[in-house]
Amino acid sequence: MNRVLAIAAMTVRTAVHSRVFIALLFAVIICVAGFPMIVKGDGTVEGEIRLILEYSLGAAFVLLCIVSLWSGSAGVSMEIAGKQVHLIRSKPVTVFQLWIGKWLGIAFVNVVLLGAAAFVTYGSVWYSLNKARHAGADTSRAETEILASQLEVLPDDKPLEEYVSLLWDEHQKSGVITPENSEELLSTLRQEVMRELKNVRFGDTRDFQFVIPAGESSNGPDPVLEFSFMASRDPEHHTHVEWQVERDGSFSTLYSEKIYGAGKYRISLPRELVVNRSILTLRFNFLPEGHEQTLLFPEDDSIRLLFTKGSAVQNFVKGILVLLIKLLFLSALGLTAGCLLSLLVALFVSFGGVAAYQLACFFTGQEQGMSLYGFSDGSHAEGFFERASFYLAMLAGRFAWSFRGVDPLKRLAQGLFISWGEIGWVFVAQLLIAGTFVALIGCWTLSKKELAL
Repeated sequence: MNRVLAIAAMTVRTAVHSRVFIALLFAVIICVAGFPMIVKGDGTVEGEIRLILEYSLGAAFVLLCIVSLWSGSAGVSMEIAGKQVHLIRSKPVTVFQLWIGKWLGIAFVNVVLLGAAAFVTYGSVWYSLNKARHAGADTSRAETEILASQLEVLPDDKPLEEYVSLLWDEHQKSGVITPENSEELLSTLRQEVMRELKNVRFGDTRDFQFVIPAGESSNGPDPVLEFSFMASRDPEHHTHVEWQVERDGSFSTLYSEKIYGAGKYRISLPRELVVNRSILTLRFNFLPEGHEQTLLFPEDDSIRLLFTKGSAVQNFVKGILVLLIKLLFLSALGLTAGCLLSLLVALFVSFGGVAAYQLACFFTGQEQGMSLYGFSDGSHAEGFFERASFYLAMLAGRFAWSFRGVDPLKRLAQGLFISWGEIGWVFVAQLLIAGTFVALIGCWTLSKKELAL
């Protein structure tokens, strides 16, 4: 263990004495503090805070990702090229101790740089908030929606599948389903049902069921119902909407308001509605008043329940922890690439691998949206090879999406809760499983090299 720590300390000492480290430290600080001065938000305090949490911190994280891959690739490859590693190997030190020592040294550098970025980000957020308070601006929305730790609960999609199954049974009885059109018809039915559930016609109602998280007690802040919609009429035409809650088989009114124009609205629900309940049923009524129009809930999270879990500071620390785990994996990836290849080739391969991985995640996100149009089951593909290619691409994309885990930047910018379970999954998938696999490859490759030549 002492040998590993000695190699790690030597790696840190080399980095600290380098002008590159000091330059990177200032670059990270300038990136976080200076980004809001270059890119302007929507003019509101909540827009400025979102800009800092998602884009300023995100830009610093991208810079740190580049640093992790570069320092990992250069950590061994340059010493091999300069024939310096044999000075370490002659101590004697095993290749595993050499690899772990280098990785721990790079990890410490990442902790320092990410800690500096987190400190400046946190300070920038509170500076913007206090500046808005002194200017007399309303900061309540920023404090309740962004500087929060809220668990998001979306409506249960079970009614959707039940409705699709009911329509499918009706088509089967009518004899219109054949082996040739079954997949296409199922996709069409799902598309029609999803479109129907997202639209509320004049004078119509919609019921939404929410699965209440376990452990909700009578103490704590009240849960919040948040909804946003688009109207087919101009903003000057009002929309009279009403929300009702189901109690003992009957519905009672929670909220009734005339709304002018589309937007995002929040309703505080009495906490006793969710205590000792597993399912909460809410009914949306579009009352037939004013001009006839249609309402559209455009996004999957247009209607959601929000439960406060912990504090914003705790959630911020969790988000930084997820970013650190990702940086540690990138350091391991770059270090192993440096063991396998020369510096330039290692950089090219490691950056190419990360780019391919991000591309797979992007296409998986597109594929999730394609379910609205009936393409998620491959029914649009013609021929065996095209269909096989589709399924292979979707399998790789979903693996990449699952491997990525939670997106801490987006969660922090939206004030959404990051659980320890999600952090644990990122740690197990990216550090324990993938990191160990990458380390074994690097150690095996390093053991096969003639380092003393």
